[in-house]
Amino acid sequence: MFCWKCGGLLAEGSDYCGSCGAPVAKEEPARAKPMPDNKKKLALILGCAAVFAVSVLTTVLVVNMGRKEDAASPVPGVSTSAPELSSTSQAPVASPASAAG
Repeated sequence: MFCWKCGGLLAEGSDYCGSCGAPVAKEEPARAKPMPDNKKKLALILGCAAVFAVSVLTTVLVVNMGRKEDAASPVPGVSTSAPELSSTSQAPVASPASAAG
């Protein structure tokens, strides 16, 4: 059997290493805490990506709602909706032929 600390050969039945003086481990020394599952990491990454995607989508929708252009217009910047008449515009004038009738 070999020493866990220095790797030296241990004498049979000894309680301490003859090379470094380390106590002979009856059990394997405690190891560092194991890394979390890859599934947990993947779930965390996918969750963060989903939150980011929803944030970007929400921002794009809010910005586009503020536009006053008609979305059905085939040409950007040109509205297909009928122009609104202002209160100062004149009403159509009847022709003399239609007034006589």
